[in-house]
Amino acid sequence: MALEMAVVPSAESASMRLHADERDEDLGLHAEEALLDAYELQWKALDIRLEQVRNECERMILEFEVEMKHQLYLRECEAVLQQQNERHSEERQQLQHALDEKDDLLRAAHEHQRRMENDEAARLRKVDEERRLLEAELQQRRADEERLRRERDEGNDRRKQEEKEVERLRREKEKDDERQRLEEERRKQEDEKAASRRQKEAEKEELKRQKQEEKERAQQQKREEREAQRRKKEEEKEAQRRQKDEEKEAQRLEKEEKNKQLQAKKMENKEAPKKRQKEKSDQHRDEPAAAAKAAEAEISQLTGISAAQEIATPKVPRKKARQDGKKKQMNILAAKRAEFQKILSESSKDGEMEEQPAPSKPEEPTRVGNKRPRGKEAALKLMVPITMSLLMDLQP
Repeated sequence: MALEMAVVPSAESASMRLHADERDEDLGLHAEEALLDAYELQWKALDIRLEQVRNECERMILEFEVEMKHQLYLRECEAVLQQQNERHSEERQQLQHALDEKDDLLRAAHEHQRRMENDEAARLRKVDEERRLLEAELQQRRADEERLRRERDEGNDRRKQEEKEVERLRREKEKDDERQRLEEERRKQEDEKAASRRQKEAEKEELKRQKQEEKERAQQQKREEREAQRRKKEEEKEAQRRQKDEEKEAQRLEKEEKNKQLQAKKMENKEAPKKRQKEKSDQHRDEPAAAAKAAEAEISQLTGISAAQEIATPKVPRKKARQDGKKKQMNILAAKRAEFQKILSESSKDGEMEEQPAPSKPEEPTRVGNKRPRGKEAALKLMVPITMSLLMDLQP
């Protein structure tokens, strides 16, 4: 019980010191290390429980050793008592033999009383002296045995005390070793935590630096993309401007060419009556076909110019209104072309009918003043307003 009481307070004091160390450590820990501290507290609690179990086992071992030593001591005491009893029995036997001898001597002395009274008295004195000596020797032996027993008991007690002292010193040394080991582990854990914290801080700095670099690269890339888009837009605007300038120049040249053609056609129209009067008989049949071909060529030229303008225009997004205007212009051009074809076909039919001679009436002489336009003449008169309207429709 004393050993148990000595072990339990030491375990409790160690537990209290560990709890105090844990509280001190908890005050210095950061929030992000709470989980590690919880694991450390559980580990220390398990160490305390292990220390208590170890102390309990040592207490039970010590009690068992004390019990075994007690049993051994009892067996030794029994052996000593047995030896003493054997010696006492031997001494009793010796005394009994001595008494028997004494009785024999007494009997001999009684028998020889008369002869040996003086010798008997001396012998009796001698026997008494021997008895006293034996008793003194027996008492001395008993005293020696008692002294040896006390010395042996004292030696056993001293040995037990020495063993207890050795065990106490061993436990104290183990406690010191355990405390030093815990202290070393705590320092090692603190060093590891500090290294881990420094490593985390370095990783955070590196990650922050990488994010900053990526951000700068992204910003630089965005700036480059914006600059490229700006340059591209400027180039497109410049290309559109040049294209518009070229279109305007082409339209201006086209207008000049068309004006020249119109002037030439007007001159031809002015000279047409004279030419028709001179070439009436020779060219009357070919005039409608030539006029149709000329109108067809002009319309084809106009449509070709419009298609060329459409092809030359860069593929840029157009507004819906401009597309609708182009569609309307093409529809108007197609309608006027159909109307012109219809007029040409009717004029060609009229020319053929006029060229056939009438069977009953002779041909009347024609007058220049009230001459009705026929064939090419009618086609040319119709072609001039149609061409002008087409040119006006094709203006941008």
